[in-house]
Amino acid sequence: MTVTRRLLRSTLWLALTAILMLALAACGAPAEAPAEDAMAADDAAATGAASPNQAPEFQDMVNNGTLPPLSERLPSDPLVVEPVESIGQYGGVWRAGLRGGSDNAWIYRTVAYDQLLSWNRDWSGVRPNVASGFDVSDDSTTYTFHLRPGMKWSDGEPYTAHDIAWWFDNVILNEELTPAVPVWLKSGDVPATLTAVDDYTLTWAYAEPNGVLPLRLAAPGGPAVVSYPEHYVQQFHAGFNDEAGADATENGFEDWTLWFRDRIGGGCCGYYNDADLPVIWAWDITTPAGENTTFVRADRNPYYWKVDTEGNQLPYLDAVVFNFSADPETLVLQALAGEIDYQERHINALSNKAAFFDAQESAGIVLTNGLASGSNVMEISFNQTHPDPVKDEIFGNKDFRIGLSYAIDRQELIDLVLVGQGTPWQTAPMPSSPYYHERLATQYTEYNVDKANEHLDATGWTERDTDGIRLGPDGKAISFVIDVITVAPQHVDMLNLISNYWAEVGIKMTPNVLDRTLGQQKLEVLDFDAQTWGGPGGIGYSTLLDPRNWAAVHGHSRWGYAWNRWYNFGPDDDFAEDPPESVQKALAIYDTIQATPDAAEQTRLMMEILDIAAEDFYSMGIATPAPPYGVANKNMRNIMDNMPFAWQYPTPGPADTHQWWLDE
Repeated sequence: MTVTRRLLRSTLWLALTAILMLALAACGAPAEAPAEDAMAADDAAATGAASPNQAPEFQDMVNNGTLPPLSERLPSDPLVVEPVESIGQYGGVWRAGLRGGSDNAWIYRTVAYDQLLSWNRDWSGVRPNVASGFDVSDDSTTYTFHLRPGMKWSDGEPYTAHDIAWWFDNVILNEELTPAVPVWLKSGDVPATLTAVDDYTLTWAYAEPNGVLPLRLAAPGGPAVVSYPEHYVQQFHAGFNDEAGADATENGFEDWTLWFRDRIGGGCCGYYNDADLPVIWAWDITTPAGENTTFVRADRNPYYWKVDTEGNQLPYLDAVVFNFSADPETLVLQALAGEIDYQERHINALSNKAAFFDAQESAGIVLTNGLASGSNVMEISFNQTHPDPVKDEIFGNKDFRIGLSYAIDRQELIDLVLVGQGTPWQTAPMPSSPYYHERLATQYTEYNVDKANEHLDATGWTERDTDGIRLGPDGKAISFVIDVITVAPQHVDMLNLISNYWAEVGIKMTPNVLDRTLGQQKLEVLDFDAQTWGGPGGIGYSTLLDPRNWAAVHGHSRWGYAWNRWYNFGPDDDFAEDPPESVQKALAIYDTIQATPDAAEQTRLMMEILDIAAEDFYSMGIATPAPPYGVANKNMRNIMDNMPFAWQYPTPGPADTHQWWLDE
């Protein structure tokens, strides 16, 4: 008979016995008890008396009969959130900014981070969220999640385990919507199974052990699990609506799958196009992005299932409004004018910090402190699966990459572009990480033109043209482009200097500034020479969950994108390429990590992957990231100090934005 054990007894490194329960409480974890204060106050509300436990507009709606009493809107065990500093007051609008309607990641990170499990505020592990808890079998193949009885979607319909099972059966296992089941949802080639045992119990089973499922559910892969209200979304699905194809055509889509994805979205960041889509977030999208809109608005959800320690229904803030901006500079100006209440995305470049600091009094803003979690301020990834055989040979030559790394004067870049912040560094975990790997972090970071030429000469490409540029294997000058997206102005500045460094050793490089969408499109069809990005995976769980720079497991493993396609979609994929032996070895080790529940063994195996990455030297970095910061209204309360800044976190969602409030 399979023996199960509760979350806090699991050998997963998510938690350690009852000690973690204390830590969870300190980090704003739920106190699993009914909010009696809210229920009692609601009894008074039913008779028309004022209730301090819900927003005034909801109390008015209860009084006039257009909204059920609070006790009927909350689950029987609402999640109780301990505020960072103080109990808040209802009211106020959080003003933020977007780089247009497709900047969905910031919406996810601010208003829509509600998943089956959540990260602790300090990123020390996971805590209950939509699930009030879970059991895991001794062999880590079966998880049983317990949902909150009485929890509801934003339209008042019950939220149950059947919604999650519907998503898996009809989206993940539907080949038209999901041609390849994501790796984390299967064992080898065998998909997991999800079974709704009853309305509030869900069994999740794998053919082989899965030691990291709870981590995945708290990370950016987790939103899809909880975001498909069966009663609403099946109208867009051909398996439930015979007219779905005709409806799609009528609305300008070629087939029902495109219409479905547009209405429902997918992944972490695509659920914001349909104002009628029921959600479970603190704020519900009421004005989605459209052709003629200049903002996105999300208003307080009357059925939100969290309360503070005094039984007050969250969130405190009435709404969140995201105004569109054509460029980061406009967002910076808005923040300097006091027109943004919290923002870090797009505006918190080091070059802007002094201006924000000087404007604190005039703009009524403060700078918040963050915890750097990246592995580098800028990674440079050459396309080692380039469709052009000449460039493929050049970029795949390790001596070529080593030579270019030696040719970079990192300290000058730090002094001139990064205002003196940072240490020369490759793309590698930080010293504070359990995955710190000294060789990977420090190799080839010395600025040494002689060593650069030595390695470049070792490629055999020693002849040069009249401009001093080396001739490649085809006898032509070695010249290539590095794509950099418009939201990374520091990358542009660094690449302009790097192009001069590399010209000194006979290599011509041209930076190419482009829109993020176009950069992604070029990546997906292998139409690029090299691209830059900010290196993730510096601290916390991000190294384990997002090892994109050391194993080709991620869609942003730019150095080996075709190898990533081989891993995630199989060798028959149009853009897949069989990886070399060392890359395949790292991928196999990563599969073993995901099946391993033992923390020490996970760490040991991850270090093996880093050993391989250090030997093969896939991508290069510039410097360690400086401590990040955010810009906030001086009256915004309950913002956590030293919040981790990471995509896998994903900032600021796990810091419980639903308990932020404006003290006006």
